[in-house]
Amino acid sequence: MNRAEFGEQGRGGFFAVSVGKGKSLASYTIPTMMGVQRPLLMVQANLYEKTRRELAEWSYSFRVHPRLQ
Repeated sequence: MNRAEFGEQGRGGFFAVSVGKGKSLASYTIPTMMGVQRPLLMVQANLYEKTRRELAEWSYSFRVHPRLQ
């Protein structure tokens, strides 16, 4: 993936991706790839703890934006 696939920097995006196709990892790494200053990741309340665990685990192997950690 590269910046061109996500549109111009700062414009955000909407990606219709089906179950099990990597939405979580993409949402953790795209803010770093795009160079955004203040990423916002919204998840359902029942997925909050799962999301925090995944961020902690994946930050060892991938460049997760520091404001998401």
